[in-house]
Amino acid sequence: MAVLLLLAWAARRGGGPLCTALAVTFLIILVDDGFRIHERGGEVLSEALRLEGVLGLRPRDVGELIVWAGLGTAVLLNLTVGFAMATPGERLAARPMLLTFAALLVAGIGVDMAHVLVAGTVANHPLEKPVNVLMVLLEDGAELLLGTVAVWLAMRQGFAASVPAQGHC
Repeated sequence: MAVLLLLAWAARRGGGPLCTALAVTFLIILVDDGFRIHERGGEVLSEALRLEGVLGLRPRDVGELIVWAGLGTAVLLNLTVGFAMATPGERLAARPMLLTFAALLVAGIGVDMAHVLVAGTVANHPLEKPVNVLMVLLEDGAELLLGTVAVWLAMRQGFAASVPAQGHC
């Protein structure tokens, strides 16, 4: 929520179209997270389409990935338009936030799916519980760390938006 508000503030202060696109991107993530869209949608899809597990993923996980592919398409289109409309300076200034966003995707989706695969591998093994705890710590810890970086970057962009020489989103 803080990243969204800070990016919206930066965009309002002259941050440009890419800053606005980043704010919309984080709005999509916030809505998905708050309403558990990909979890609920994944479950509905897996039942409605009678999906089967693939590569160790459960049917529900496959459904979640399909929902995230749809959300990801909206995010990608949004960022593409923002990127195309941005000046070269705005693109350069937004690069750290875009990289942080990409890392958040890896942590939030990639590590989550890796956790499912690892959990299936160590099921009924003496190391099952410690491995699951480690995977949760890895996923949640990475998301918290990257979320903190995103807040810092968004705050920096908000303050820099009124100073043209410093660049902004």
